[in-house]
Amino acid sequence: MVFYSLVFWRGEHWSNNSGQDHRQLIISSDRGIANYLFRLIQDRSDPIHRQRDFHEVQRLSPQMWSYCSRDWEVLRKFIDQINLGKAELSNESSNKIRGKVLYQHLDDWNYRNIAPILPDIDVADHIDGSVFCIRNKRVPERFWAIADGTTRIGVSTSKRSKFGIRIAGTHDREDNSNGRLMVKWDTVKLYLMEQNAKVLISKNKGFLEADKDDQDPAQFEFGTLLRGGFMVIETSDESDSAKKLSLKFVNPEYQGGEIWELC
Repeated sequence: MVFYSLVFWRGEHWSNNSGQDHRQLIISSDRGIANYLFRLIQDRSDPIHRQRDFHEVQRLSPQMWSYCSRDWEVLRKFIDQINLGKAELSNESSNKIRGKVLYQHLDDWNYRNIAPILPDIDVADHIDGSVFCIRNKRVPERFWAIADGTTRIGVSTSKRSKFGIRIAGTHDREDNSNGRLMVKWDTVKLYLMEQNAKVLISKNKGFLEADKDDQDPAQFEFGTLLRGGFMVIETSDESDSAKKLSLKFVNPEYQGGEIWELC
């Protein structure tokens, strides 16, 4: 589904006394591409010395963000270079986004109406290190939960667990102050958040289990979670208990998994 992002250029340096900001509309082929563009801009920013194309990049919501740069055309030129295949990106990165993102300039704040109006969507922002509940996108009353008295992660309509998600290889911090946005190609780790600690999720014959020993951590592409990489294994008993519904890895190409979302 097409995804719209409203962007504010706040001048060369943002301050509370700055003038009216230029508004820009970014039209992406889907939310994943919109997030990837923002991540590329994060990676090209220089918040300290302000010597690169972007600085003071601020994520205001999944559909709204702002930045500073030497002039308002920096973002337009970057997107033009992406679509021409001339941006300073690897071939792999270029192929992921080229031709999938468009730019529209809206001029100053309150100068022109936005068309189309951005749809109101209630989604969690995919910030590295954040804590989420995970639910079935098509059956939203089904949540990931740890079954009472077990270590296995299952699915329940009566309870839900909280999970931390972190990009693999990043420093294990207790907060998400780095603000890096996770994209579907990132390899991530999953943690069960308990009252006094977080427990790394591991794989046991493909099933997800809370494992304090950290012997076989469950690492997977973030997009796998969102596009069918986990399926629900049900027993012959039609009980709706998490003990009877377990989660298991599945190759998304087999189309056997469920579509999940973060909330």
